[in-house]
Formats: sequence, C-alpha cells, structure tokens
Amino acid sequence: MHCPLPTSSLSQTTLLLLLTLFVGSSGLSGQSTDRVLRPEPLQWTKFSGNPVLPEGAIGAWDHFKSDPFVMKDGQVYKMWYAANVSGEKTGIGYAESLDGLQWSQSPGHVLEVGPDGAWDDWDVETPTVLKKDGIYHLWYSGRGEPEGTNPLLKPDAAYRIGHAVSTDGVNWIKDPMNPVLSPGFVLLSWDWAGTAEPTVIYENGQFKMWYAGVTVQGGGLFVQIGHATSADGRSWQKYSGNPVLSVPELNGILTPSVLKERPFYELWYTVYNQNTGLPAGPIRQAISLNGIQWFVIPQDALVKGSPPEWDWWAIFGPTVILDGDRYKMWYSGTAIDLQGVHLTIGYAESD
Repeated sequence: MHCPLPTSSLSQTTLLLLLTLFVGSSGLSGQSTDRVLRPEPLQWTKFSGNPVLPEGAIGAWDHFKSDPFVMKDGQVYKMWYAANVSGEKTGIGYAESLDGLQWSQSPGHVLEVGPDGAWDDWDVETPTVLKKDGIYHLWYSGRGEPEGTNPLLKPDAAYRIGHAVSTDGVNWIKDPMNPVLSPGFVLLSWDWAGTAEPTVIYENGQFKMWYAGVTVQGGGLFVQIGHATSADGRSWQKYSGNPVLSVPELNGILTPSVLKERPFYELWYTVYNQNTGLPAGPIRQAISLNGIQWFVIPQDALVKGSPPEWDWWAIFGPTVILDGDRYKMWYSGTAIDLQGVHLTIGYAESD
C-alpha cells in the first residue's frame, strides 16, 4: 500500500533507495541486509498455545486484556497491558515470564484511573515502558468521562498521554505534570480530537515518541501517526511536519510500536478501516532511517485467524522486541461466539 508522506519528505522510492545504499555500506549482517533490501515483512508464526494471557473470570478486573507492552529486563520478560470489565473503567495490569509464554500476573491493576474529576478518571490504557538509569518510565493513554461529550465541549473526554515513574515496574507514581502530551485542540487539525497509544525509545540523549493522533474527516474519525521528542520524557515537542505516517484510504493506522535495534527504525501498526465496517487488523510494518520518513511495506505482517480461533474477529496492539536474532511479538486478539466477546493477548515470532 502506498503511504503518502509530508510534501517535504522523501518519496517512497527515494527512501527505499537510500535504505538500500545505507545497508550496503554499513556492514550489517546478511540477515539484516535482506530485511531492508526486500520490501516485505518478516514471516511470523503464531504460537500454537495462544492466547498466552487468557481472559479473566466474568466480572473480574482483568476479564478483558489488550494492548500489551513487553520488555526483556535481564532474563525476565515483563508485560504491562490494559485490563478491564466490559463497560467499566480501564487500568493497567502487569505480568512476568521466564519464556514469554507462561505468565504470572499481578493480582490487580498496577496503574489505576485518576480520582473523579481528574483528566484520566475513566481510562488508563495502551502502556509503553522504558527503563533508564534504574527507573521505569511508563507513558499511557488516558481520558475523562466520555459519555455525552466531545473534545470541544469537554477537553477531558479526548485521549491524552500521561507519564508515570517506578523503581520496580509495579508501584507507580503519576507525573504531576500530566498530561504530558495533549491534542492540538485546533479544530480539524490532524490531532485535535485526541493523542493516544504512545511508543517511546531513548536514543542519543533524547526520548522519542510516536503516537496516534485523532481528527474528524468525512464524518468519521481519522487516525494517523505523529512524532514528538523530549529531553526528560515529560516536556514534549511535537514534530512540526506531523503526521509522519498516514494512509488516506483507511480510517486509521493505530497502536504504533517502534523498535530501534538495527541502524534503522522499524514500526508495526494496526490497520483500521471504519468505512468497511470490519474490525481492526491486519498488522503491518514500516521502516525508516530517521523515524520521520517511513517506507511502508504493503504486505501484511500478521493477519487475523479463522473462526472459531481466538483472534478471528480482530487483531491489534502489537509490541515487538528483538531477542537475540529473533523478533518476538505480543498482540491483542478478539473473538466472538455465543458466550460473548473474548479479548486476550497472544504471541508470534519471526522465522
């Protein structure tokens, strides 16, 4: 799929050529070179025992689980994820694993919604975590009571991005500067209706964030990916050329996950087309030399299962790590049957 870039950006053809020349002169391994020279995604194999984080009991705080973020901290895989009961407020749960497949969960949310009247008193979700100098930093999507409101009449109804810190990844202190990234609130600007779903890395003394920006277009929501930078993870400067990734023929590209383990950036995202009436999925990938101009790989990276599989209705919210020489992905999957909706987390790995 062709992905138009800002007018000041390189064309897709030029960007791919530069990536090819860069790899050819960088001394990357054959596997890495092949990854860039062929404009197609990695081949992913879903774990046969999916989902790896099943739903909780009906009525439990973690009946629905989604939007995981995973890091490998020493020899331990650590996951933060959104958890809620249908129709109730969403918080963030936590789990640990020695193999990325068998998980031990926390007994409750480790990050809760704010008190009544707070900007995040309704939802706290889509976490991304970074560990720097022994401190865990967590960024999340938050919003206030949404019912019967819109971003113009009640700004807290729009998603914004918050920040919290922890010494152990479990006990969190929310940043008093929250929210740290807010919508533009300029009518019909690219992110005026919401900023959400952050993914953050630390590189060359700078925090770098990619996030979903929401606007209204053609009578519906239109979601694109923007970029922001920060010296401290709290005060953010949005890139003046935002959005950096957009697919006009779709209603949205959601839940970005950025990885910088090679000399180039890799981004996975969820396709969403409201016009078709279909749920989220598939998951696709893009690559970049600078994190701003992206080459979109048109083939699907990961697709939905077939009924009655656990992820036949929708897949979204990927989180990807490079563990040794193997890429590993955890993602959200949805199925619907006579018992209702099932929202859980599964696993896949590259060939």
